[in-house]
Amino acid sequence: GMSDGANRTGRPSLKTPELIEAICDRLAEGEGLAVICQSPDMPSARSVQNWQDADEELFAQIMRAREIGLHHRAEQAVKAAKIATDAPLGRLAFDAERWHIGKLSNGLLSDDKTRKHEVKHTMDEEVAAWLGQAS
Repeated sequence: GMSDGANRTGRPSLKTPELIEAICDRLAEGEGLAVICQSPDMPSARSVQNWQDADEELFAQIMRAREIGLHHRAEQAVKAAKIATDAPLGRLAFDAERWHIGKLSNGLLSDDKTRKHEVKHTMDEEVAAWLGQAS
């Protein structure tokens, strides 16, 4: 019913450990918070924002999960680029993913440029090395 912590849209509005764990799991797999919060069984992005603003521990937990997710995506992008049979297409896909990771990491690591740089730098080096061998 309506009294079990769901708001009018039917989204969960209560911060439970299970919910936080589910969100962090998906973040760690490289999903963006906006995408996760589009799921009907997830709270709104605004709710999550409010929760982490009010809870430093939660904020740290979400940031860690997001960082793991960015590294995960970076690895996937490098892998995909390496198995691309069409080098120009592979490079195009890689650049698109790299741009997206950059966008995701802007909010995440704005106060820590070095870490953000690290992720993109590692990706670029690996792919550059691979493209060097491939040509």
